Amino acid sequence: MSRARRSAAAVALLLVGATTAIATVALHGWWWGFASGAVVTLLVAHALPGGWWSRLPYAVGWVAMVGWLTFPRPEGDYVLSADAQGYAVLALGLVLLAGCVVTLPRPGGSGAGAGVGAGARAAGASSGVGAGVGAGTDGYDRGR
Repeated sequence: MSRARRSAAAVALLLVGATTAIATVALHGWWWGFASGAVVTLLVAHALPGGWWSRLPYAVGWVAMVGWLTFPRPEGDYVLSADAQGYAVLALGLVLLAGCVVTLPRPGGSGAGAGVGAGARAAGASSGVGAGVGAGTDGYDRGR
């Protein structure tokens, strides 16, 4: 995918995340509103592929909008209530952002088995670690 298309998709997902957050905050005062907002938020995040240009912009848009809505209004009141449901919306934002950051692809490789353990397994297999007399099935020498 070209850089321009990825950027456009990221901007669109920022707006989708912000819109979903507005709907969640608008309905969080009712139990069914908070439940539906949380379900939609998590389902959309789950449906998007993990990555810098897809799931993360959605989460950043969602969390940024909720963060902006937590500031007091000129009238002196708040859009996000300071009760259990309001704190649940904030917790939902933390869970969403943490889940999206945790599922980001690792830098330097995107293939299966390209993690840290794959290189160590390949090095161990090629160097003969665990082979020979006296080695157990876990590769440690038991002094036999």
